[in-house]
Amino acid sequence: MTNRSPSSFVPVDRERAASLVADVRDAATAQRRAIAALLELSEDLRADAVARLRERGASQAQVERYEAAFVREREAVHAAGRAFDDAVGALAQELADV
Repeated sequence: MTNRSPSSFVPVDRERAASLVADVRDAATAQRRAIAALLELSEDLRADAVARLRERGASQAQVERYEAAFVREREAVHAAGRAFDDAVGALAQELADV
């Protein structure tokens, strides 16, 4: 932990800290699996939406804009997942350093 001034340091049991690290990593793994499943489902929904757009006479430009928006959202989800993984790693390191 950084900034361990005597007034802000709270001792933590090492076994409890190790247990918390394992719990945080397990939660992160579960979240990654859930996000992967949701992204797979969203890909199916995207394909259905594109088919409906084409059936309704949408132009190629409209379809491309829809798909580009989908890609941006998917990339944002991936970026958020990476940021979450980084935060989990930092938290795990903090707890491991206790």
